[in-house]
This record gives sequence, structure tokens and C-alpha cells, in this order.
Amino acid sequence: MYIYIRCKHLSSKYHIFLLRVGSKKSNNILFKPACNHDEHNDCDANAICSDLPGGSYKCECNNGYFGSGTECADIDECSGTNSCDSNASCSNTAGSYRCPCNEGYTGYETYCRDIDECAGLNWCPENSDCTNTYGSYTCSCKENYLSDGRQCHGTYKNNIKDFF
Repeated sequence: MYIYIRCKHLSSKYHIFLLRVGSKKSNNILFKPACNHDEHNDCDANAICSDLPGGSYKCECNNGYFGSGTECADIDECSGTNSCDSNASCSNTAGSYRCPCNEGYTGYETYCRDIDECAGLNWCPENSDCTNTYGSYTCSCKENYLSDGRQCHGTYKNNIKDFF
């Protein structure tokens, strides 16, 4: 009969051993995991080590990485198909990716909606109309007003009409 024993060392790392029941001798250890962190294995830092029967192990790259397990490289999710909204920019990160919404849009990752910059407080000058566009807005002077690039001023005809 055999039992598994889980020991916790002062280093806070766990070790699992397969022992023969009734034996207290260390030479009766039948299985010592190859993935033991106190011993060397060839797994990449971005891989998971899994013990196999017979004292061997296998290395598998973490999600977001590809390779043999002994060498793992980041997958650039932005170079292919991803779940980013069409109004978001894909940004590759280690083992994953992000999709911040483009300027003029709000939301998160897979759904970005247009911000209506003309709703409420807007940056258009007095005597102008604000028109929301996808991802931005435009300002145009009202009828009988001309723009100097920063403000909308009344035309000569409009000023005379306002005077009388």
C-alpha cells in the first residue's frame, strides 16, 4: 500500500512524495515530483510544469504564449483576429492584449460607442452650432455670423439689423 504525503518546508514550498505504508525510511520514497521548485527543470518562466508518471514532467506554455514549453514566446493577439471593437485600438501586452476605445469614443474593449460632444457643455464658441460626428464634433457659425477661426462674429448686415 502506498500513500501520498504533502510536506511544507520552511521555504513555504510544498513537496509531494509517494511512500510505502509502514516505512519511515527515506529510501522508500518511490516518487518525487520533477516539477519540484527546489530542483531544476527546463520549463520556461511563462510555462506550467506538470509531473508525469515515472518521475518525468512536461512543460506547457501559459495562455497567451506559444512554443515547446521549454521556450515560450508571447502571442501578438493584435496581429490577427481579436475581440476589439472597430472603434478601439488593439494593444498587445505580455500574454494578453487590451482594447482601449479610440478618442471620441467611450466603453470598454469589445464595445465602444460615440461620445456626443455636443450634448451638455461643448467647446463651440458663442453664436455657433455644434454638430456631433463619429468620434468628434464640428462647430459652424450660425446664419449671418462669420468665423475668424476662434469666434463667430456678426456680419455688417447683421450688425445694422441688430442696431435698429
